[in-house]
Amino acid sequence: MRSAIVKGDLAKIGSLAETDSLSLHAVTMTGKSRLFLITPETIRVIRRIVELRDKEAMPAWFSLDTGPSVWINTRSEFVDRIAGEIEQNMNLTVLKSGVGGPAHEVNEHLF
Repeated sequence: MRSAIVKGDLAKIGSLAETDSLSLHAVTMTGKSRLFLITPETIRVIRRIVELRDKEAMPAWFSLDTGPSVWINTRSEFVDRIAGEIEQNMNLTVLKSGVGGPAHEVNEHLF
C-alpha cells in the first residue's frame, strides 16, 4: 500500500482496499460471534462498482468499515457521475467527501 500511495497508483490502492475490506468482513463473519454486517444493499453497491469499473471503465473501487456502508473511492472528476449512477439507478443516498488535509497534532480531547 505504501508503495502504491507513493507512486500515486490509484488502481493498486483501490484493489488493496477492496481486498482488505473483504478480508475484514470474512474475519467478522467467521469469528466466534459470527457477525454478518454486510446487507443485501451492500452487496448490490459492491457489484455495481465492480461493473462500472470493469464494463464502463470508470476508476471506482469499494471499501468497507465494520458495517454495511460502502465507501466508493475514485478520482475527483468521476465523483458526480458515479454518485448520480448510484442515486438514480439504485435509489440510495450518496454522501460525497474529499481527501482530508495532512495529519496534525491536537492538544485537546475530541470527546
